[in-house]
Amino acid sequence: MLSQQFSDFWLSVLLFVLFSTKVQAQVSGIFINEILSSNAASDYDAATSDYPDWIEIFNSNSSSVNLGGYFLTTDTENIKMWQIPGGTTVPANGFVSFWADDSDLTNHAGFALDKEGGFIGIYTSSGAVVDSFSYGFQLRDVSFGRSVSDPGKLVYFAKTTRGAANSQKYYTSISNSPRFSLRGGFYNGNQTVILTSPSPDAVIYFTTNGSEPDSASSVYSEPVTLTKTTALRARAVEEGALPGLTMTQTYLIDEEINLPVISIVTDSANFFDDSVGIYITGTNGKRGSCDATVRNLNQDWERPVNIELYEKDGSLGFNQEAGIKIYGGCSRTRFPQKSLALYARKSYGKGSFDYKLFPDKNIHKFESFILRSSADDQVRTFMRDALAQYICIGDMDLDIQAYRPAVVYFDGEYWGIHNIREKINEHYIVSNYNIDKKNINILQSNSSLVYGTQIKYIDLINYIKVNSLATTAAYNYFKTQIDIDQFIDYEILHIYLAERDWPGNNIKYWNSNTIEQKKWRWICFDLDQTFIRTTANTLADATATNGPNWPNPPWATLLLRSLLDNQEFKNRFIQRYAFYVSSTFSPGRLDSIVDVFKSVLEPEIPRHITKWGGLMDEDSQETWMPPTFSSLLQWQNNINVIKSFIRDRPSVALEHLRNKFGLKNLVTIKISPNIDSAGQVLLYDRKVPKPLFSGRLFPDLPVSLRATSNPGYRFLYWELTGNISRTDSAAEIQVTLTGNQEIKAVYEKTAGNEPVVIINEISYNSSPDFRTGDWVEIYNRRNDPVDLSGWKLKDSNPENEYVIPQGTIIQSNGYLVICEDINSFISKFHYLIHFRGNTGFGLKNEEEVIKLLNAHNKVIDSVHYTNKYPWPEIDDGKGYTLILKNTDLDNDLAENWMTSLKATPGSRNDNITGIMSEKWPDNSQDGIIKSYPNPCSSALTISYRIVSGGNVRIKVFDITGIEMATLVNDYRNPDIYSIKLNTNSFRNGIYFYSMDVDRKNVDLKKFIVIH
Repeated sequence: MLSQQFSDFWLSVLLFVLFSTKVQAQVSGIFINEILSSNAASDYDAATSDYPDWIEIFNSNSSSVNLGGYFLTTDTENIKMWQIPGGTTVPANGFVSFWADDSDLTNHAGFALDKEGGFIGIYTSSGAVVDSFSYGFQLRDVSFGRSVSDPGKLVYFAKTTRGAANSQKYYTSISNSPRFSLRGGFYNGNQTVILTSPSPDAVIYFTTNGSEPDSASSVYSEPVTLTKTTALRARAVEEGALPGLTMTQTYLIDEEINLPVISIVTDSANFFDDSVGIYITGTNGKRGSCDATVRNLNQDWERPVNIELYEKDGSLGFNQEAGIKIYGGCSRTRFPQKSLALYARKSYGKGSFDYKLFPDKNIHKFESFILRSSADDQVRTFMRDALAQYICIGDMDLDIQAYRPAVVYFDGEYWGIHNIREKINEHYIVSNYNIDKKNINILQSNSSLVYGTQIKYIDLINYIKVNSLATTAAYNYFKTQIDIDQFIDYEILHIYLAERDWPGNNIKYWNSNTIEQKKWRWICFDLDQTFIRTTANTLADATATNGPNWPNPPWATLLLRSLLDNQEFKNRFIQRYAFYVSSTFSPGRLDSIVDVFKSVLEPEIPRHITKWGGLMDEDSQETWMPPTFSSLLQWQNNINVIKSFIRDRPSVALEHLRNKFGLKNLVTIKISPNIDSAGQVLLYDRKVPKPLFSGRLFPDLPVSLRATSNPGYRFLYWELTGNISRTDSAAEIQVTLTGNQEIKAVYEKTAGNEPVVIINEISYNSSPDFRTGDWVEIYNRRNDPVDLSGWKLKDSNPENEYVIPQGTIIQSNGYLVICEDINSFISKFHYLIHFRGNTGFGLKNEEEVIKLLNAHNKVIDSVHYTNKYPWPEIDDGKGYTLILKNTDLDNDLAENWMTSLKATPGSRNDNITGIMSEKWPDNSQDGIIKSYPNPCSSALTISYRIVSGGNVRIKVFDITGIEMATLVNDYRNPDIYSIKLNTNSFRNGIYFYSMDVDRKNVDLKKFIVIH
């Protein structure tokens, strides 16, 4: 920023001094004067309640200049990135600034600045450059711009001055970071750390109390000896340069490691100072939602920290600066141990935590996560919320938070167990569903907006207020708006576990503006008050019209009540609930899961008790809440309460269900496949346990059953014995029970080992005029459907993996397209309905491997293609796709593929005319082109040509003339084909294969098998 006294100076030097900006700037007198690309706590924007980056423009002219229509950009290839609104003027010798974020508010540019370095430019409406410069790495809350005394010089300012003159004091460089001779981690005995700097003249300051080193800190002069767990922080200062980055390493010395360790390091004032501390009541607070006490911890304050994660084996997960807040509602005021939310922001250095926090989730990047102190269960077991969510994995379709217990150290001091959890926000949806966050809508409570827009949901609620869902038409419409099965699972979980703090509280739900995820889904969180009230009739609470108990006001029960008016929904809800009681919620299953949770936490519990045992929040007004468990025995007894609930709840819950709906006594149903590995039986689209499921369902209500097949097997029929005796060959049936019943799904093994679900068409380089994103089409060769739930699509990058959602069925002889980007795909193929995505990754043009794996990580099919011979050569960007010539061909052979300019996702490839490879030997008649290898051992590949089209038959015979196999017996269009013969079962010797076209023999060849 330039002051009034320097305006004459600017006018005189503009004609003679060559700045680092373009010549056009010297003509217009408009300059980019100062930027802040790492605004952590320097300049606050009240409109967004945040600290965005910003760009300041200076007008050196003696009259105001209208910048309306000019452009700001960070990309020289896209100079019209963001247009300055019309009527925006900068006064004579004055300034105007623009926030740089993705907000659409006035004077908010539609981009952010990169802390790592970049380009910033301003251009006229016609595209002429006005001013620009490039910049390097930027420190937090340090601005970059023009020196007042030498405007051609770009420098750093420790004090930002948006909207005013630039500071006279500046720096031309940033000090180098110090180096540690020993990396943080787990150590035994005293440790010695040597600190060095690349600059021999640098002064290194260090601290061991968590505070950021400054000129008042200890000056490094000799190796630092550490005798206990310590967070060591160091910072170098070079002559004439800004102080460098603060580097942090935590040394955990002689600690017993039972869980992953997270070290949080910050100035203790950020947590415990009366004025600014976020962890305490303090003297600068506000009232919260759960009591009247004014507390600092109720403020939405964020403080800078350094965070390290170490795995149990001592390996480093990450070490970076981040922001931290107190997390939670009433729990922040009820309990002494607070939950914490961590935020990666570019203003701290990195905009994400690039680490796979949860081994059971294939997510490698997090913008935020929670260190949860278990809220209301903090005083009992420290596991209820995670336990309640994890029991549904693999059985129920629910959006849950991943869980991983860890131990936290604060400034080197043991801070007890905290549960690492996903944070429920737009980034959670992006990570778990690969959806662009701009398309996400998240609501909570009674249609309150969290992210996006709530208009469509409010319209939906208004719809059921005037339309009875008892009618088929209204219910069918509703099924297009919410994920019915997911909603049923969500309701059943909370009702069965007798969640007390629900349904009028702790409720969040989401959808997307994209077709694939337009249906509303509900998210599970804060289930800390479960596994307690064994006899509670939460079914009555969840369907009450007048809300007699906390917290079930009428709005919170409206959706379930309205849906239960529909007989189809009610049948589905009742029978699935009863099914879950016998399967997912069975005491044996749940008891074993509790034991696993217990075994993980138990070794750490004694030390956790030493830190937090017997304590209560001294300022809490909720005296009904007991103190934290104070002995290992008390903790174990609290877990026994969970086990008692697990044992006694089934009969109580089923009786609630029977009484609510006036049902008859339960009957026993037994379901099994004749071959365990042959396929999966689904009851109301939920997996039936194998090998034998024995449970209780209600009579006189339909039970929907569906059989799916695994590769290598075929479903034949159902066999019903008991009160109903019959067989049924349909893969999906409904059975209304009248008494005890046994049902068997009968399968047979199919011949051969060829994959039944194959990769059939590949689009890896769409045309610029027809951008669809990359996609892969798969095809089901079978005559019955295949359940693809949990199957995976992968490419050559091991980090690229797309998991096909639960409930995805590919129909018999049907197609499914898996897309990189659903929005791009449906913009061109809007008529298709059988697709999934977003994968979040594209395919390589030159060489790629695509793999399709089943839910057990077995490779079902793979294609290894290139864009060079013998594969069809595709010109980049021309829009060709790779198509398999026929679905019964071996798709791993290059000669069985061709290119097409007319993509056919979701339909047969052989309906179109392709462009065949022209590098085969010229041949004017039908016949065998080649077979290889010959002699062969395990397989022989036969390539043949069809010139005019016809019925083709290829048979294999041994030397005595006995027929061994029929390889082809079908019509073939004009083309070149390949097929593979499996010879593992052939004895050593000489064999022949013959080829007939339209019953006329055209070729006879010999091959030899040698094992």
